[in-house]
Formats: sequence, structure tokens, C-alpha cells
Amino acid sequence: MSAEDAAVDYKRSRIKQYHKEGRALRTETTIHDTRDFGVGKRLNRRHTLQAFEVVGRNQRRAAQLLGLDRKTLAGKLARYGARESSRRGGQSRRR
Repeated sequence: MSAEDAAVDYKRSRIKQYHKEGRALRTETTIHDTRDFGVGKRLNRRHTLQAFEVVGRNQRRAAQLLGLDRKTLAGKLARYGARESSRRGGQSRRR
């Protein structure tokens, strides 16, 4: 690195920026822990919702596929705003 180049350590990650003649040429980011930037949460959300769709929005089958307890998956899906498809075609369980 030259005198103009800079490196910043943030939590368990490192951000380096290379300069030439006062202009940024390249920025490198090395992430050692996805929790530093919330990347893991976004990936986990996408992965969970994808699995839920693949199994026809069935919580029991999605939980098995993801290796989670059904109640844990149900909590995640509630936070994500996803709902299980109704077995009765949208009808209420009450009569």
C-alpha cells in the first residue's frame, strides 16, 4: 500500500481502499463474520422463504428441509410476513 492507501478494521472485517493521484482505484472488503454487516440475516431470510415456497408453503416440510423445529420456522415466517397455504382453499377453520 502507498501512503495514500487506507485500511479500516471494522469488527471482524477489513476494508481496504487503494488510491492513485488522489482518486480511489479499488476497494476490497474482507468479511470474516457476516453478522458484522447483517448479510447473514438477508441470506437466511431468502433461504428460508425459498425453502418455504419449494415445499408448497408447508411449514412442517420446510422445517424438515431446513433442519429447524417447526415452531422456530413458524416464528421466522411470522417475522417475514409469510403464511402457510390453507388446506381448505382459503376457507376459515371456524364454521
